Amino acid sequence: MAINTTLLKNNQTIWLCKKINNTTWDEPQEIRINVMRMTDDGEIMAYGATFPEHLICVCSRDTSAMFGVGDRLYYNKTPPETHNPIQNSKKDANFEVNQLPINSLNTSEIRIKYLKGR
Repeated sequence: MAINTTLLKNNQTIWLCKKINNTTWDEPQEIRINVMRMTDDGEIMAYGATFPEHLICVCSRDTSAMFGVGDRLYYNKTPPETHNPIQNSKKDANFEVNQLPINSLNTSEIRIKYLKGR
């Protein structure tokens, strides 16, 4: 099975809020992307007991270029009608990009972490 076929087949909707500065995030934009939970192999070593709070988004290198550390995501959650640029309440984004995308030849991985209480 081709990588492109797999990347297109299992897409889910997320909403990306780009980080503008340390206290402000941009309006959410809809993106279709693969979201998977991390496997247990080695993740406990890398992330400790909090590894279940982490997910991996697998996408093309072009899509991964849209993501940066500190960007916020709505995953399995609909953005509110009115965007809160400060992102400081329970109804705001529930995940955050916690490292730069990891690129390989054909795909990229974006690691995101759950924001507790959201």
